[in-house]
Amino acid sequence: MGKGDGTIFFIDTSNIVKLNEIFIKEIKSNLLDNFYKLQHNTFYDESFLKDILIYKNYLYISIVDKNKPYCYTNKIYRAKINDNFLNFENFFDIKECQPLNTLQTGGSLEILGNTILMTIGDHDSYIRDFPNKNPQDPKSLIGKIISININTKENKIISMGHRNPQGLYFDTISNKIYSTEHGPEGGDEINVIDLNLKNKKFNFGWGISSYGEHYGGRNDYNKRNYKMAPLEKSHRKYGFIEPIYYFTPSIGITEIIKLNDFFKNGSNNNLIIGSMGNDPEVGNSLYIIGVDEKDKIQNIDRIKEVGRVRSITYSKTKIV
Repeated sequence: MGKGDGTIFFIDTSNIVKLNEIFIKEIKSNLLDNFYKLQHNTFYDESFLKDILIYKNYLYISIVDKNKPYCYTNKIYRAKINDNFLNFENFFDIKECQPLNTLQTGGSLEILGNTILMTIGDHDSYIRDFPNKNPQDPKSLIGKIISININTKENKIISMGHRNPQGLYFDTISNKIYSTEHGPEGGDEINVIDLNLKNKKFNFGWGISSYGEHYGGRNDYNKRNYKMAPLEKSHRKYGFIEPIYYFTPSIGITEIIKLNDFFKNGSNNNLIIGSMGNDPEVGNSLYIIGVDEKDKIQNIDRIKEVGRVRSITYSKTKIV
């Protein structure tokens, strides 16, 4: 999908013979008609595409959209799949206005049974002092991972205490949700939500605990930020769940998938993680992380210089 003008493209992977012979078809839609209008008729500056999901003949699109001046909100639109035209309708809106369109908005989508999982970032709410709309407020959807019933559209909070959860993957074999999360300056996280643990409250600590720091560090300028979001290093000490792994410095962590039947390293399963960071020592890479059945890290391998990896999909289609 084109980020700046809302164009949508289709690639038929069954017809891919060689990587340099990929044919792309544009599909028309009413996508722009749904969004807050700009004079130049794009949504690049006011609305951001965050993720797409295909399920049961519908295309779902996650957007951070501007409802009115100084009111940004996470939404999902959907359209029945059609090769000629996609007629999008509003499927879900968290209906919590945020005054700025920041980079900390989440928006990843995944399927879990008859629900859609959706990540929602903190929208800088700790720093901007929203006492009733922050990741530690159970009455707000800000800084949460939620599930949305596809039929009723009812939602519930799966986990809380998130800054900007970027990658999302549900493993049907283990019944676990894997997510990645952008830290501030350092502290990119890999988190696991074990749905086998009934009645457990999943809270990952932001902005009380983080292995990163506010940009600029602990100086006089940042005193207010640290007062509001102290970023203690331990999660467990404050009653939160520790990440299974964190990256400091940050790698610009993005998508995560788990492969149980391919690329196996001994008895370990592999998490594949993308990064978009510009640091040549850690960024622009794919990370292959071996984990055992208890999600203990066994090994980490890095494939360097593959570019800014935003999304990862595993396809069994053979491409030569």
